[in-house]
Amino acid sequence: MLLSLIAVFKYIQKQIDDLTRSISEEIEKESKVEEDLKLEFLTQIKMLKLYGWEKTFSNRINESRLKQQALVQKLLS
Repeated sequence: MLLSLIAVFKYIQKQIDDLTRSISEEIEKESKVEEDLKLEFLTQIKMLKLYGWEKTFSNRINESRLKQQALVQKLLS
């Protein structure tokens, strides 16, 4: 009787362990998907910032060059 009871408990323990392992693997997969999405999101934000700043600084440099050219033209006239 005791041996059959132990066998039943071992079986139940194995089933619970398999279920827990399966759920843990699913959680890990979903965590990886979430992590990848966050990384992609941050990468896209960095690209937007980079190109946004690039245009801003490019405009400022061009304005400075235009002012310099105007002063040179004024000096040569």
